[in-house]
Amino acid sequence: MLHPSVIYICHGCLHPFTISNCFFFHRKNNQRTIEELQRTIVEIETRYKSELGRLKKKYDSEIREYEITVENLNRVNADLTRQAKGAGARVKVRLSRFLSLFS
Repeated sequence: MLHPSVIYICHGCLHPFTISNCFFFHRKNNQRTIEELQRTIVEIETRYKSELGRLKKKYDSEIREYEITVENLNRVNADLTRQAKGAGARVKVRLSRFLSLFS
């Protein structure tokens, strides 16, 4: 049987204790560990939320740039398609005139 006034060594942490203070020491120590873990979780969440916001802004900006590029390329494509149709029509007219010279 443990005597209340004798100092023992805690088998879990090798902390010297009396019967009355061992339970409170471990409870306080566990509470401190829980608080440290909660602070760490909050720090990590804050860091990742900040990083997520930064990446969202970056990718939104890139998407807007790509949309502008696509609009410009579509406009250029439409212009080139019109020019190609006009050139094709002119080639047909000139070819028929050329062939009519030999008929």
